[in-house]
Amino acid sequence: MPGLRGRQVPGFLDDEHRKPAAALLVVKDGEILRRVTLRRLPLARVALRADPDRVYYAYPGPGGIVVHRSPSKERVTALVWAALTVVALVTVVALTVLR
Repeated sequence: MPGLRGRQVPGFLDDEHRKPAAALLVVKDGEILRRVTLRRLPLARVALRADPDRVYYAYPGPGGIVVHRSPSKERVTALVWAALTVVALVTVVALTVLR
């Protein structure tokens, strides 16, 4: 895990993968610097045409394949624009009413 600051294990890792990585990051007396490299963590990213608002990530877990879903970049962008539009409309209405 090159580039980790403060020897923190990323939160998105499953417990099965987090425990071995955390063991490698234990601070030893007199230690100034440490570099840790994980050899392999198989990960698949899946985007379905039938569900364009989500992206799925699959990786091996303790009981088989674990699937994590998250909103797609396009979905997040659309939600941000919708929120900004609502804020702009509320601001315009508030300024109009308060005049």
